[in-house]
Amino acid sequence: MEVADYSKNLIVCPNQWLIYNQRCYFISEEKRTRDQSWQYCKSQGAALLTINDKKELDVITALLDKNSYYWIGLSCSMESTLIWDDKTPLQTNLFYKYCYTEYCFAFGLYSEYKHSCYQSERWICEKASTQIQI
Repeated sequence: MEVADYSKNLIVCPNQWLIYNQRCYFISEEKRTRDQSWQYCKSQGAALLTINDKKELDVITALLDKNSYYWIGLSCSMESTLIWDDKTPLQTNLFYKYCYTEYCFAFGLYSEYKHSCYQSERWICEKASTQIQI
């Protein structure tokens, strides 16, 4: 179990999950399709990663295998724009914003990659941490 101390609260994440900014992150070692990856995250009470700012992107990127791509919660809409799994559009300049309909989005240490959602890749889940008062 990963634990961080924030004053009178312990911030806790499950075993094999990492803590950053009071969020828990799981970076897979195995490969699955995007839907299988999404299902895994859901089974853990989590979602595929949503990246909100450059600092979070930098922290996550530093933990990645340089030779792999990772599914995150970003895909192409019917209008060929990038949207997060919660249907909100990509609001940052962190990723190249053009995509092709029905492609999914994976990213790696040096680049982003849009390809078939049926391709097997590693994935990153994210969920809220648990706070325990001490």
